[in-house]
Amino acid sequence: MKKTIAAFAVAAAASVGMLGLFAGSAGAHDAPISYDCFNVTVQFQDFASNGVGVNTATVTVDGAVTNVSFTTANHTTVVPLVSHSGSPSVVVAVAWHGYDGNVGSNSQTFSTASCVAPASTTTTVAPTTTIPTNVSPAEVVKPTATVAAAVVVAPAFTG
Repeated sequence: MKKTIAAFAVAAAASVGMLGLFAGSAGAHDAPISYDCFNVTVQFQDFASNGVGVNTATVTVDGAVTNVSFTTANHTTVVPLVSHSGSPSVVVAVAWHGYDGNVGSNSQTFSTASCVAPASTTTTVAPTTTIPTNVSPAEVVKPTATVAAAVVVAPAFTG
């Protein structure tokens, strides 16, 4: 009887352990994309994380690829982009490979019709004063008249 209970306990523990092992990798990975005319932001969500395994992804914005790697369950990647009204639409594609083996992708095209060019700023610079650098030092004029030194004659000491 004790052997049967012990065997059942081991089997139950193994089942729970396997359930826990697969529960972490069964999560649905997601990578929603947002765009604000100057940046493309990808929010990697619900990835497997044990602090060691590396999740990898590529973010492609209008053909330019940015490689991403992270070890956390959630990660944000921001790719700078300047697109203004009159530019073509922005095409973003994301592909990922979780360290748990789950792979996926997401893509989206954003219109730039509502984007405006940044305001131009005009700066007025005050005029500068030029200081001449080729000025020679002032000439020192020495007096030409000689000044006689006063001579004091003392009587001879006789004494």
